[in-house]
Amino acid sequence: MYKNKVMVKKENEQAVTLITLIITKIVLLILAGVTLSIVLNKDGIVDMGQKGVGEYRK
Repeated sequence: MYKNKVMVKKENEQAVTLITLIITKIVLLILAGVTLSIVLNKDGIVDMGQKGVGEYRK
């Protein structure tokens, strides 16, 4: 009986760890998407840098 309780507890801990891992991946994907949109979007960081170089060379 004690062995069954230990097995159930271990399975619950693994399930919580898996859920935590999935949530962490989702949050990181959202942050990566926001970062890429800020950097590569029109008037983003890359575009502003290219405009600055063009103005500097004039």
